Amino acid sequence: MTKIISHGNVVITIEVDEITHYTVVGYAKKHGISLKGCYTASLGKKAKQLSTLKGYDVSSVPDPKYGKIGTYHEDILSEVFSEQLSRS
Repeated sequence: MTKIISHGNVVITIEVDEITHYTVVGYAKKHGISLKGCYTASLGKKAKQLSTLKGYDVSSVPDPKYGKIGTYHEDILSEVFSEQLSRS
């Protein structure tokens, strides 16, 4: 994605990578989903299973509490959360 910033006579063009992978908590925050009563670990396991099944990459990021946590494509997380919300 290209982002263009202009200020007065100066125009700057920046190439920005589009974010497509999120942690379970990051995706929930982005979409205003409350995680009260949810087990994020079980949602992450479901996201990992779906990712493997559908051929999506799973990455990880450092986490001070758990060491590393998974990041999943937003399509996968959308599916995981829609299943979770339909059960509520």
